[in-house]
Amino acid sequence: MVTDSGNISDEYEAILKMTCGRGSSGTQRSKRGKGKAETAREHAMYPGVKALFSFIANAIDKEDRSLSSSSDLSTAAHPLLRKIIPFEPTDRTPEGADDRDRIDIGLIFKDDRALESPYRDSTMLDYTKMLALIEAKNSHTEKLQHEAYTQLFKYSRHMFVNQHDRRFVWGLTVCGTVFRVCLLGFKRMVSSAPIDVATSDGRETLVRWMANMSLCERDRLGYDPTLYYNAQDRRWEIKTYDESTDTHKTFEIVSCLRISDRVCGRHTRCFRCKEIELSGDVDTDSNPAERREVLVKRAWAIASRDSDDKSRDEVSLLREINNALEDNKDLEGKYPTLLAGGIVKITDEYGE
Repeated sequence: MVTDSGNISDEYEAILKMTCGRGSSGTQRSKRGKGKAETAREHAMYPGVKALFSFIANAIDKEDRSLSSSSDLSTAAHPLLRKIIPFEPTDRTPEGADDRDRIDIGLIFKDDRALESPYRDSTMLDYTKMLALIEAKNSHTEKLQHEAYTQLFKYSRHMFVNQHDRRFVWGLTVCGTVFRVCLLGFKRMVSSAPIDVATSDGRETLVRWMANMSLCERDRLGYDPTLYYNAQDRRWEIKTYDESTDTHKTFEIVSCLRISDRVCGRHTRCFRCKEIELSGDVDTDSNPAERREVLVKRAWAIASRDSDDKSRDEVSLLREINNALEDNKDLEGKYPTLLAGGIVKITDEYGE
């Protein structure tokens, strides 16, 4: 990062300031409340944090491209590598928020090699595009670390509201030069050990995390593999499962009728959907009006629950009601008709 005149670039200077702790209060405990001076010191951290993530992302991308034998990225070592970079705006209220809270920094992944997501633009801070949140504090103290956790938890709610395919959310806190990687799910929030980028071990750990996020399967980023964007047909789809027949069926999502607006909980969402494939000889392309509309309700089940206990199982109760009213034409349409239902078990490539 050297300019034509031989001077160190602004980005490299920002990284040096960030990783060397220059301009921050280090690990000293601050006894003052947050005022204009402290806010200014936090804002002064933003260029260094953004430059550090951009530098790592570019280095990973450059290294991977160098492994390719040609300019054709499909022959690269990892054709689906995603580039994780910070949004350009900082200290803003993102699009999609239902309050005026401003976040410090957001991360987005740009998949220049393959279209994993319809979202690419990093110039506008938007919860629908966000991969991870970053909450910054100007020094590393127990009090400020707790405040960073609290704000990260609070802001992450918006990602579940705006991203219907979210299973869990990644976030980072940076206090002085100390990062912590956080994972926020429907049950709890967990945090990594301190990652001090003022040390070589800390910088290596952060780079490893970035490399893993750039190369891992999409569901490890926190997305639900049963709900996805079909880039070819330009539509969102959801895959359902019926435990009685052990079959899957995919529907096109028309709209979301109920959102999940909590970090912890079952993340219940309801979607208005349409069939993609019709039974029989009806062609859905030539007869789009023939596609049946359905309601898909999705919620996370407790993994440790007794699968044989059907006393509070909604799918079993609906199936029992449908069977009991099957021959009663007077009550037809009074109760929901169950087309499919069951627990979808998500496994990785190793079957775990």
